[in-house]
Amino acid sequence: MSPARDSRTSPEPGTSPAQASEPADAALRVILVDDENLIRSALATMLSLEADLDVRGEAATVADGLCLAEAVQPDVAVLDLQLPDGDGLELAARIGEASPATRCLVLTSHARPGYLKRALAQGVLGFLPKTSSADQLARAVRSVAAGRRQGWI
Repeated sequence: MSPARDSRTSPEPGTSPAQASEPADAALRVILVDDENLIRSALATMLSLEADLDVRGEAATVADGLCLAEAVQPDVAVLDLQLPDGDGLELAARIGEASPATRCLVLTSHARPGYLKRALAQGVLGFLPKTSSADQLARAVRSVAAGRRQGWI
């Protein structure tokens, strides 16, 4: 019996590493940054049920979220607005510098007009309330990954 192969790191026999790393139907890479452990875990669980979404990591702070984005280079970063060491809009700007291809979606319970204006100015493509359903969030992640604005309370 041969050892198990991790399809995320080992190419299929007979394929080049380049072919194996970017299949045509690759799942969207997603990271989650929210300081509330229960919320973050629930989001990860819900998004992981979607075949085309791959939650690659979670963080609870701006600092950890930035490190995670740099390491993972995700397609979409789902960010809480209020974090212990800053805010999600600050993080979105920093992710834009560190991982330019990453698109950001803010998921929050603090939807004030000032935040919406800042989010637009920062290039955030999605802004959803935490009262959104799992289906709405999954659709928003896909839409944001495709470069379309989504949500906007």
